[in-house]
Amino acid sequence: MEKFTFKKEIKTGRFSSFEKEYHTIKLNKKLIGGIHETDDGNYQIRLMVQKEKTKEDPAPFKNVFLKMKFDNAELAREFVNKNSELIMSKFNLHQIEDE
Repeated sequence: MEKFTFKKEIKTGRFSSFEKEYHTIKLNKKLIGGIHETDDGNYQIRLMVQKEKTKEDPAPFKNVFLKMKFDNAELAREFVNKNSELIMSKFNLHQIEDE
C-alpha cells in the first residue's frame, strides 16, 4: 500500500506573517495536493485531480476541496492516511514532480 507524506511549508518573504499555514501532500515523492488553513482558522484538504484538457481550460488537473474541515493540520493528516485507499480509488490523482 502506498503512503502519503506531508511537509509543512515554511513561510518566507516580507509579508510572511500574513500568510496562512500550508502543508503539501505527496505520494511517491510527487505533489498531489495540500492542507490549507482557511480564513476561519480551520484546515481543509485540497487534491489535484486529473481532467480532460479543453480549449477553454488547458490545465491537466483541477483542484478538488474535500468538504470536511479540521481543527488542526494533524487531524487532517490523520484523515488522509486513514482514508488513503478510498482517496486513491475515488480520485484519479494528478502527480507533479517536486523540485
